[in-house]
Amino acid sequence: MASFSIGLNGKPHGFFAGARGLRQGDPLCPYLFVLVMEVLHLGFLQLIEQDLQFSFHWKCEPARVFQLGFADDILLFCKADIDSIRVFKVGLDRFAKWSGLRLNVQKSHLIISRSAQEWKDQMLAVLGFQEGHLPIRYLGLPLISSRLTIADFILPKKIMKEIEKRMRNFLWKGTTTSGYAKVAWIDVCRPVEEGGLGFKNITSLNKALMSKKLCDVIRCDRTSIWVQWLYHDRLRDTSIWTIQDHGGSWGWRKLLRLRPFLRSSVDYQIGNGATFYIWQDPWHHLEPLIERFPRGPRLLGINESTSSVMLFQRESGIGLPLQILSVWRSPTPCHRFVEERTGLFGDLTKDNPQHRPSTN
Repeated sequence: MASFSIGLNGKPHGFFAGARGLRQGDPLCPYLFVLVMEVLHLGFLQLIEQDLQFSFHWKCEPARVFQLGFADDILLFCKADIDSIRVFKVGLDRFAKWSGLRLNVQKSHLIISRSAQEWKDQMLAVLGFQEGHLPIRYLGLPLISSRLTIADFILPKKIMKEIEKRMRNFLWKGTTTSGYAKVAWIDVCRPVEEGGLGFKNITSLNKALMSKKLCDVIRCDRTSIWVQWLYHDRLRDTSIWTIQDHGGSWGWRKLLRLRPFLRSSVDYQIGNGATFYIWQDPWHHLEPLIERFPRGPRLLGINESTSSVMLFQRESGIGLPLQILSVWRSPTPCHRFVEERTGLFGDLTKDNPQHRPSTN
């Protein structure tokens, strides 16, 4: 139970306990709020699983995202149709009956895509909300911001050079106009312990901040909705290390180009293999197996995205494990090495001469 004090002449005088309920600032409030929001989420989830007419937003369906929360505000996503809107209406009404918490319809908005404008009036009537438009404003600020930070995307080289130029000029002259640099900028950016001034190198800082985002993807951070969405929408059973960088947005392509920078700094500890791609991930310090043995999955008739440590298996069900490290150490061509260890290439190619490995 929270205690309160009355301030007189700038000083608190005594404390008294609240008669009932909780007040703002009570230590229990955040935990109780999380529990109540979890009830709301589970209520929606139950209705969605029971109602086959509910449809996810097409970009949210792979990761099954239908709700996001920001403090005491929530965002709900669905396909722009009456049936899906009704599911949310039932969930909100049921939650209000359970908890006594009812949405303020005057402050709630329904944002409808341009392709569904013909059903706009019907959907607004179901929820009783006002029509909203992007960008959404949260606490007075646009939730979809057009002003990005250094941790949001790879800065163009021209921009980074201009920022560092202005920093140098301001350091030596006190203005952003051109001035004579007394010390090389690389020395200025060294730590104080090494004789520098401890300034941040913009290029290195930007690369480090963006590499952190890439690390979240590499280690499969399932607590991140963004990472979950990437695995369902972008990667789709493909390793982050081998996916091509010619698709997707400009920011996504720039992020993928940081992979060579991280590759020498990443060590793999293979667990149960659930999120591990044995052919594509660089678990060995030399190179991914698919680069050393590019025709392996096709000739062996297996999926190169497999995470199983049992790479080879005959039709009889008998597993043929292969010592992967031996592939790099073997002086013979890879296909001949595997043939010698498993006898599998003969089984796969004897009926199709054009697929037989070269003996050269």
